[in-house]
Amino acid sequence: MGWKTRLAGTFIRMLDMDELWELSGEAIQCMQTQLTPAERVAYLQAFVEAHAEGLLSGMGREERARLMNGLLPFVVREFPLGDLDILGVFAQKDAPSEEDKEVL
Repeated sequence: MGWKTRLAGTFIRMLDMDELWELSGEAIQCMQTQLTPAERVAYLQAFVEAHAEGLLSGMGREERARLMNGLLPFVVREFPLGDLDILGVFAQKDAPSEEDKEVL
């Protein structure tokens, strides 16, 4: 981690939630102008895979269901559901992990 990242991290820890929200929006705007659509897909996939587990930690089944139910209208509106291999994803899923068993 370079000095700029450490310095940014120090400042981020001092922000309240409103300031962090605003800064996140600015970061997304920068990302939109600097990355091609294909790069954004790769970035978003890597970001979710790297951070979703941490964001979900401590959430029980009810909170996770509430979150997913809140996100589903967005997913239905913004993603081409007819082109998604939803059944294939479930077919590839291995036996539940220990964390999955805890949530279930």
